[in-house]
Amino acid sequence: MVGKSVLWDLYVSTTSNDFYEQKVTNIAAHPVLNTLAPLVIILVISELSYRYIEIPLAKFDYRQTFALVKKIFDLKSNLQWRRYLAIPAVLVVLIALFGAVTSPEKVVQKTDGLQTKLAKNSKEADKKNKEALEKQKETSAAKTKQKKAKLTKQEKEIAKKYHLTDQEMKFAAVTPLTGVGDSVLEDTGADLQEIFPTAYMSSKVGRQVDEAPGIIAELKRQKTLSDNVLINLGANGPISDKDVKAVEDAVGSKRHIFWVNVHVPTKTWEGSVNKTLDKATKQYKNLTVIDWFTPSKNQPGWFYGDYVHPNPDGSKQYATIVAKKIIKTLNK
Repeated sequence: MVGKSVLWDLYVSTTSNDFYEQKVTNIAAHPVLNTLAPLVIILVISELSYRYIEIPLAKFDYRQTFALVKKIFDLKSNLQWRRYLAIPAVLVVLIALFGAVTSPEKVVQKTDGLQTKLAKNSKEADKKNKEALEKQKETSAAKTKQKKAKLTKQEKEIAKKYHLTDQEMKFAAVTPLTGVGDSVLEDTGADLQEIFPTAYMSSKVGRQVDEAPGIIAELKRQKTLSDNVLINLGANGPISDKDVKAVEDAVGSKRHIFWVNVHVPTKTWEGSVNKTLDKATKQYKNLTVIDWFTPSKNQPGWFYGDYVHPNPDGSKQYATIVAKKIIKTLNK
């Protein structure tokens, strides 16, 4: 019989699931197995707790608690053998409580650098976007001259930082780009705007793919949607063929879409999102998938503790991979 205490079962369910997701970071590699495993753990813990905790406590006379404890620890008592069970049990409970309190703190510590970075990038986004729009006007008139001009000292430093050639840097400097994405783009947007100084970025924590068409329509209305559109969505939930079509329809066939695939090993939808995007490239000629998943999947050092958002080193790698793919595609 499965435990009947709703609150206890809810606590066990939530705690077990959170613990499992924290410890198992490759959930996407075996989605079915990693969906079933927490359920089995929850059922086992619930059953054991019901048999050996809930039932005995329900029958226990709490008025005798002090007397029973005293008897257990009485050296002359015939119940002293229970002392050897009581002491470890108390220790286990204390350790469990300590773990429940400190575990969330460790998770926060692993990602507090990310929160600081996201907050900083969010504050600077409006300023950088205004600068990008001004540079779009400037570079539109001087595009030919820019391609022939030598790199400035600042451009050389940026090219070195992101491992770009002089020609790639020159091309990026005059390439219009509009980004629409979630917190991954908010995390990496500043690096991309170093490479693409005319890039306009629209990013938001927790953004879902079904929000994209409305955002794109608004960018069109504001006349800030470039000929090249970078999409970074899919980390917060699965996407369907209909979602991709909705984005395609919103952007239009005359613009080129660059869609970055996802690295979310802690979520079951990682594989399905990437397969959906790969399939879409066969249907839409103006869609290019930028493969972030493959080069990053064996690079835990590129990420914060959530294994989803690139840390400063990973953000550089991300920007380089995205930039090189965009430049190579547009230079064909």
